[in-house]
Amino acid sequence: MGLALGLSSLYYLYRPQYNKDSVFTAALLPSIYFVTQASAILYPGSAWIDPEFGTEADAPQPKGIPVILGVTWLGYWLETRRLAGLKLSTN
Repeated sequence: MGLALGLSSLYYLYRPQYNKDSVFTAALLPSIYFVTQASAILYPGSAWIDPEFGTEADAPQPKGIPVILGVTWLGYWLETRRLAGLKLSTN
């Protein structure tokens, strides 16, 4: 799932019809993966990490997911601002 969403995201970033919608889709696709990964802890009997791999304190998800989502949406915001600036300069 992660590979498919990542490749789809790259397609939207590098396709010839690149626009604000492409950037949104490219940010949304990997976000779906990480939001669903973060929601897995809400299922009964689940944990962040399997016991044989460590304790809950060793789990990387609570620290990593917010960083990945933050960087993704920061990139979206920066790129939409850049595209808006290009649009203004071409008029």
